[in-house]
Amino acid sequence: MGEQQDVYAEQLKQEIVACGVPAEAVQVRYEHVLQGYDIVVSCGLLSETQVACITDIGNLPGHVTFTDSHNTALEREITNKRHKARMRDLAASMPDLPRYDPSTMPLAVFVREIEHYCGLEPGAWIKVASDNLLTFRKLSLPFNGDQGRQVVRLMEVAGAALVDHDIRIGVIGGT
Repeated sequence: MGEQQDVYAEQLKQEIVACGVPAEAVQVRYEHVLQGYDIVVSCGLLSETQVACITDIGNLPGHVTFTDSHNTALEREITNKRHKARMRDLAASMPDLPRYDPSTMPLAVFVREIEHYCGLEPGAWIKVASDNLLTFRKLSLPFNGDQGRQVVRLMEVAGAALVDHDIRIGVIGGT
C-alpha cells in the first residue's frame, strides 16, 4: 500500500473505532484489484446504533464485511429501511406517479404504465420475471449516456411506485 493509502486506511479504521468498535476488531486494507478498501469488522454483536454509525461513514470507498451474521443482518435491515424511506420520499414528490394495486391490475400491465410514465415505449424495457422480480429487456454494457440515464430513471420510478410491494427490480441481463 502506498503511503497515502496507508494514511487513509488508518483514518477509516479510526472512524469505525469511533462508532464503538474495538480497534483490534477492525482491519482495513487497500485492494488494488478492486481499487478500493476491504474493511472487515470482526467482533461480536454490535448495537443498531453502532452498525448505523458505520453505515453513515461518508462514502466508504470500499466494502464493509461483518464476520458476525447478526451484524450483517442488521446492516442489511438498516440499509433496506433507508432505501424504502428514500423511495417513499421520491414517490411523494411525484403526485402523478402511477400507483400499483395488485387486486385491480396485473403487474405486467402496471410496468407498461411505468415505462409510459418515463416516456419510454411500453413493453420494451421491463419484463416481469416472477410475481416479485422485474428485470430489464434492453441492457447492453457499457451503457451509452442516454440509455444509462433512462435505466436509472426507470429504476427510480419503478422503485418509488412499488416501494410498498415486495417486488425487486434486478439488473440481471434481459432478453
